[in-house]
Amino acid sequence: MAVASRDNTAGSPVIDVTDIIETQRVGTFVWGLLIWTGLCMLLDGFDFGGIAYVVPHLAQEWHIPVGEFGSVLGVGVFGIMVGSIIFGYLGDKIGRKRTMLLGCWWFGAFIFASVWAPNVQVLMALRFLAGMGLYAAVPNAIVLINEFAPSRHKATWVVLMFTGFTLGVVVAGLVAASLIPIAGWPVMFVLGGVLPIFLAVILVFAIPESVRFLTQHEERWGELAGILSKMKPGLTIPANARFTIHERKQDRFTYKLLFAGPLVLITPLLWLFYIANSMATFFISGWMPTLIQSAGFTPTQAALTAALNSVGATVGGLCVGVIMDRLGLKAVALFPLLGALISFVIGYPMPTWSLEALVFAQGFFVVGAQFACTALGPMFYPTSYRADGEGTALAVAKIGSIAGPVIGGVVIGMHLPLYQLFYVAAVPLLFSAVTSFFLGKVAQKSVPTYEASGPAHTVPSE
Repeated sequence: MAVASRDNTAGSPVIDVTDIIETQRVGTFVWGLLIWTGLCMLLDGFDFGGIAYVVPHLAQEWHIPVGEFGSVLGVGVFGIMVGSIIFGYLGDKIGRKRTMLLGCWWFGAFIFASVWAPNVQVLMALRFLAGMGLYAAVPNAIVLINEFAPSRHKATWVVLMFTGFTLGVVVAGLVAASLIPIAGWPVMFVLGGVLPIFLAVILVFAIPESVRFLTQHEERWGELAGILSKMKPGLTIPANARFTIHERKQDRFTYKLLFAGPLVLITPLLWLFYIANSMATFFISGWMPTLIQSAGFTPTQAALTAALNSVGATVGGLCVGVIMDRLGLKAVALFPLLGALISFVIGYPMPTWSLEALVFAQGFFVVGAQFACTALGPMFYPTSYRADGEGTALAVAKIGSIAGPVIGGVVIGMHLPLYQLFYVAAVPLLFSAVTSFFLGKVAQKSVPTYEASGPAHTVPSE
């Protein structure tokens, strides 16, 4: 069925892109998009998990305290912070797809180069550069999925895609447990570097550009027509068709736009939620293998047990997307709240099966809340500066992501009891619960209608 009307002034049929997005069915096109972008997230998760499993081996080989690697974990996240801003801007200029591909090539190259790092200082530099590339790929993948998703499925689709991240951490744990004893720690960097470059070659042909982005670039309307035909089989698009989308167009991004209208409260609350939950997530995920090993587990046992955290995170991410779409944003506050409660008990002596269950549950609730962060950002900002808005939010979140591993390194160096180390993670989780609750209250009326808050806009000829 064609979704078109007649433009009386131009004498050309007008295709309503918003209507196609909102009425599309989940089929081969959608699943292909989710799978391929999910693989991009998987490789991001593999790198994040991989460095956590490499750290104990490097500390032993280089004869330095393991706590000193907090700076290595933190500086990689600082690179992510810088990359979020630079490549979020680039994504709004040259497109989500092109920036994703650039990011995959970039971070793959610097991760692979880490094989030859001779000391902590060189490894820090390489982690910084790799982090920049990671956040060329990640925010633009998030935005790409958000811009293809109908409003009723935005959170669910983004979370489905982002489960690739936690699956990547699981894979990193399994690979670390099976291959590091055989091939040594460099195998994590070899796989973490080669696979993104290989995937980027495939993505050139496998994923489309955002239809919302293409609608605002008339010179690429031929490409847009081909993608819309795949999204909605049977749609007839005349050669002289024009395209319209229901949202306001901003010609030039400025940071003032992030605080316009209802965003004056939403953006600060969103940033605080990102910072607090990222601090807890990166503290727990970055140091989990080391913490478990300190409880008397072998490196292989620690790797497998820590992987349960990511399995729980994957399940929690899937659940939080459904909760957001069905119950609203305020319900997200339960995830960091329950994660904090688990942090108060997980460090005490207990049977192995109990520890494994709590590690799984902590991943479910803590990283589940992180999934919510990922899905929330793109909901509040229109297409013309959505990647800038999401990239800025992710950059601000890296305050917490940097602080988490660094604080972890400091407190581990203090040789505190294990239960006190997990107390540290509970504090930002409680703050995260409070901010996410108020974010849900403030945004309750804005989120469902934000995209449609302005008149339909047809991109003029340039």
